[in-house]
Amino acid sequence: DSLHVEIKLPGGSSQSIPAVPVQGAGGVTQGQAAFAIILLPPAAGEYVLSVWLADAAGGASNRLEAPVTAE
Repeated sequence: DSLHVEIKLPGGSSQSIPAVPVQGAGGVTQGQAAFAIILLPPAAGEYVLSVWLADAAGGASNRLEAPVTAE
């Protein structure tokens, strides 16, 4: 199981961060997962951060999105 992160840049393109393994999530179908992301945007603007989990079989959770403003 893994944590996936994608960032939409102000120009509309997207950048994915390499997936990170989530330990102890095998067989879990609901719950919470704590994580931290350090984002160093290259320029000021509006970004959108998308986060989701995926299992080994390719099933994915719903994506959670949050707008991020860099000044």
